Amino acid sequence: SHERMSAARSARSGISDPRLQGVNFSVTGVKVDTELTLARVFIDLLSPESDRTTVLAGLRSAAGAIRRELQGRVHLRRIPDL
Repeated sequence: SHERMSAARSARSGISDPRLQGVNFSVTGVKVDTELTLARVFIDLLSPESDRTTVLAGLRSAAGAIRRELQGRVHLRRIPDL
């Protein structure tokens, strides 16, 4: 879907969190609630040596930067929280 591809591109660009350096992941799905206030992003961790908990913490920390990046790619009145 368009949302999934935009989320994947946004998650890769603009993130400088050291916990995510060299980590490969794929966005496998995005579910948005009916009010468009919350989006749940599903990922598949492709780097077997990476610690899942550390990567998720890095992505959660980068959620604001990802949302800002999405604002320029997705045409919605409001970008949901991730």
